[in-house]
Amino acid sequence: MPTAVSVLLPLPLPAFSYLLPFEQEKPVLGARVVVPWQAGVRTGIVVNLEEVSATKALELKELIYPLDTEPFILPKHLAFLDNLAKSSVSPPGQILASLLPIGLNESLVHEVKAVAGAKVEHDLSDWSGVQALSPNQLDFYRRQGLIRERVRIEEPKVRVLLPFKKPDEALKTKAKANQLQALEWLWEVERLESGAELARQADVPESSVRTLVKNGYAGYEDVPAPLPALPNYPPKQLPSVAIYAGENHKAITGGYRAERLASLIPLLQGDLKKGKSVLVLVPEQFILEETASYLQSLMPVQVLSGDLSDAQRKRFWQELPDNEPLILVGTYLATLAPLGQLGRIVILEEASSSYKLQSGPRLFISSALRLLAEHLDIPCMLADSLLSPEGLNHVGEKHCLYLPSPERRLHIADLSEQSNWPLSSDLIQVLKQVKERGRRAVLLAPRRGFSAALGCSDCTWLAECPNCDLSLRYHQDKRQLSCHQCGFNMAIPLECPNCQSVDLGAMRGAGTQWIAREVAKHLPDFPIYRYDADERHDLSPLLEGEPGVVIATTALLRHPPLPDVSLLGLTLFDTLLGVSDFRAEEETLRLWLQLAELSPNARPLTLIQTFQPQHPLLDFMRAKDAEKAMKFFLEGVLERRKRFHYPPFADVAKVQISAKQELTAQREANWLATALKLHIKDKGDVLGPSAAPVTKLKGLYSYQLFVRDLGHKGFETLLQPVQAYHGSARVRVDVDPRDIGKFLD
Repeated sequence: MPTAVSVLLPLPLPAFSYLLPFEQEKPVLGARVVVPWQAGVRTGIVVNLEEVSATKALELKELIYPLDTEPFILPKHLAFLDNLAKSSVSPPGQILASLLPIGLNESLVHEVKAVAGAKVEHDLSDWSGVQALSPNQLDFYRRQGLIRERVRIEEPKVRVLLPFKKPDEALKTKAKANQLQALEWLWEVERLESGAELARQADVPESSVRTLVKNGYAGYEDVPAPLPALPNYPPKQLPSVAIYAGENHKAITGGYRAERLASLIPLLQGDLKKGKSVLVLVPEQFILEETASYLQSLMPVQVLSGDLSDAQRKRFWQELPDNEPLILVGTYLATLAPLGQLGRIVILEEASSSYKLQSGPRLFISSALRLLAEHLDIPCMLADSLLSPEGLNHVGEKHCLYLPSPERRLHIADLSEQSNWPLSSDLIQVLKQVKERGRRAVLLAPRRGFSAALGCSDCTWLAECPNCDLSLRYHQDKRQLSCHQCGFNMAIPLECPNCQSVDLGAMRGAGTQWIAREVAKHLPDFPIYRYDADERHDLSPLLEGEPGVVIATTALLRHPPLPDVSLLGLTLFDTLLGVSDFRAEEETLRLWLQLAELSPNARPLTLIQTFQPQHPLLDFMRAKDAEKAMKFFLEGVLERRKRFHYPPFADVAKVQISAKQELTAQREANWLATALKLHIKDKGDVLGPSAAPVTKLKGLYSYQLFVRDLGHKGFETLLQPVQAYHGSARVRVDVDPRDIGKFLD
């Protein structure tokens, strides 16, 4: 019977079926194949094979050509992809496009040849490049069965200078001494990237090299490109720790990041001795480099991240199975890495918001990797300064290893009793001590730029973005107003467009520029640095021990730690608590714990400025027994989440409805909410719709509603009305959103 091949393409679509040509062998599951797509071809992954009737076969287009004889994606990952697509309510092709970093966009050599006896308008008696045909002609010949097709991956080439002839008597003259010298050098090194490089290395004029080429002694040829080097990071020594994780542990919390990693070493080495590989997942590139530096002197390590070139990823993917067992340190792009002997998954910084993909299926990678571990039936270890309540609930408190938290010296500055802004008198006093003693200080600001808004003091007018419901950020150094969402920029107006007053200035929300200006007033002639997305000063002097103050956003957490910092200042604690998510307190406490990474070898004073000095979260920060306080905090969070049916005691999906007209978005949101309530009935809750926190963004108005799955039945069924929607608005689903606010009273 004919065989149908289900092929998953890296597009927001389900798998498509193609007919396997009679003469072709069946491809293996997980292999790459080339299939006809519109007027060209696409590369996809084989996800299923099945025999079909002759009638069904007539409805299918023929598969063109296989690219692999072995799986490119391990077959055991295919069911995981399907499950992940269902749980995230995303097309499986979109999941594939997000998680597979290489292999589906290769440059292809596509050739065609006429079937024996076929009459075609072109000379296709032998294999010819497909560019000889127009897309319409190619499609016509395919449908009529008049041509055969084959495809291969175009191997990368580089143009190099090669020696062609040995030196002869004609070159052995005084006038041609430079030519002879260059040719002898070229024969010694065998190849060079250019004539200019040969002239430099042989120490001769470039004209001598050009003459060699002209006379046929050397010439340029395209040769296969050499394999690119894979990254290697300078080794770093892990700290010694008193407590190590055992097989009974499923999570590690507390301590410094390096201490959490050090506690895992015996476990990882044990896995390698058993012939098992370990996937160590990290949220960001700087943690990847740090982790690889710590591990590579102790065990075999390879890395995979977005910073690798396509050529490096290709080499990595090809060589990885032959190098097992090993430790693979990777970002989310390592999720589908072909580790045939994978025995454990470790998720570092498991609660990091950087694990949330901001496009495509909007997966939370930490949750996806837990799902992969369950699918493969292998252990999964979580590690973070403060475990997420979801992570703690997943592993159970008895399986959690608590490391001693770094000791802190904490001072709270009450801004409500002071007139100074944005620096309290307490902070100014300590900064002056930093200068007098020639020390180093770090001040964390809530945002970059000068302030969150520019406005008029006379009529309270604020400069707002024309594309978003947001005030424009004031950047004093550029004399510019910018929207950090859509990228809109404009010059600062000379007068208020509302009342024509010229009294315009920063209105609220001090940023790095404003704070740096104020620090400079109080610390004249003292080095001041900025470190944010707009300005990243060279901090080398501070790394070498020189004094100074750094005013930064949390971007500084991705920088190598500074030695002997004596002051860490959090300029506005309240901003962290104002984030529109019920996780705001957890994220604030986690940031507080992460601040220790800025200077792990010192015990600096941490000064927090706030208008809420009695906030309960500050009590946890003041606690002497940090481990006990952390347990108590997480227990309280889990109890509240259970009481109000928050995750992990219910699953939540956000449905966002967007349109160019606000009335359209509101109307379609109301219609979808009604359809969902009728469909879900008692299987869950539908909350909303309501305007999004920022209703207008990048020219689109958005409304949102939340669907809560109380029985963990899965959103694939609950959100069927959303999947079937074909109205006039754009609808996007985000399962496990990170910005849902407190949607319950």
